[in-house]
Amino acid sequence: MLDTSPKPANLRRRTVVPVALLLAGLLVVLVVLAAVVGRRPGSGSDLACPLDQHLVPSCGALLGVEPPAASMTDLAGSEASFGRPIDLVYSFHDVNDVVPSAFDRAVVASGRVLHIDIDSRDYASADPATVTWSSVASGEHDAELTQMAQGIASLGVPVLVTFDHEPDQPARAAVGTPADYVAAWRHVHDLFVAQGATNAVWVWVVMALPQTYAATPAFWPGDAYVDWLSWDSYDLAGCNTPAGPDPARFQGFRPVALGYLQWLRA
Repeated sequence: MLDTSPKPANLRRRTVVPVALLLAGLLVVLVVLAAVVGRRPGSGSDLACPLDQHLVPSCGALLGVEPPAASMTDLAGSEASFGRPIDLVYSFHDVNDVVPSAFDRAVVASGRVLHIDIDSRDYASADPATVTWSSVASGEHDAELTQMAQGIASLGVPVLVTFDHEPDQPARAAVGTPADYVAAWRHVHDLFVAQGATNAVWVWVVMALPQTYAATPAFWPGDAYVDWLSWDSYDLAGCNTPAGPDPARFQGFRPVALGYLQWLRA
């Protein structure tokens, strides 16, 4: 699904719109995201479709996951579950991580699309608010981010990059204000450009539950800083259900995934 309509009224942006569908407690399934120009042969893979330098596919929809663990073994397990090759891999890192990791490099070497998320967090801390957006914007983490930018540049292929996905989560208010987030995003973006990581394709990812739709525009970094719009769509049938998925809460793809798009166009 590619949105080639005029820019939506609620959040002005010229580009096509990717959608991320999250299966709670399982895998992240990314639909309509693009891949690098290189191709990976394999039955059922849409990587045979030509892709441009901004990772826009000429046809098809690409299937991606966040594997249960960051290993090619777990990725192979995901492929076995789906019964077809995985085209795109979502890889999460905090501000202290090595980026790209050995796993990230293996993903690129395999011909798959790599989507990096750099969280404004320290995963070693129990407090998710230890790394504030204002501290990122002020340059406190530039040493680590510079190494990340140089690492992304060294890959030599387009890489999807997100800074701190789902900033519209209510709990993320502890990390800063929407203005702080915008300043942090722009700082990270500009640092990457200065370090030669022009192969980064910037993907803005929000949670975009119906109750957060109206909050999302305040987190928009600006057209000059974003290449792709993305949002996470949750099937709540598997959320907070200790006994297992609740069929009564199941929601179909269309209302869950397209609700935010419809709101953007309103």
